Amino acid sequence: MLIMPKSFQAFIPGKAPSDTSTTAEVLNALAVGSRAEVDEMIDNVISLGGSEYRTKQDYGWMYSRAFQDVDGHIWESFYIDASQIPENPSQPVDPNFVSQ
Repeated sequence: MLIMPKSFQAFIPGKAPSDTSTTAEVLNALAVGSRAEVDEMIDNVISLGGSEYRTKQDYGWMYSRAFQDVDGHIWESFYIDASQIPENPSQPVDPNFVSQ
């Protein structure tokens, strides 16, 4: 659910929302169906005022990019081609992370 900060406060009584200029509470990762969809999402975010948060990561079998929305929250868009995961990838693969 995406809601305005004032409304969000009602969902977290007794706590303050994170100050996204100095902290990050979560990294929301969104799986998409292709590398092109990853790029399309980031390009759309940038055109609407967000910014790319870090450089893209391309492991061949997994491709991801991250962005910061206009409220300072960090998101990641990623695509995994499970058929391309090497037997011994250079980056660790959590078998619970990859779904087919």
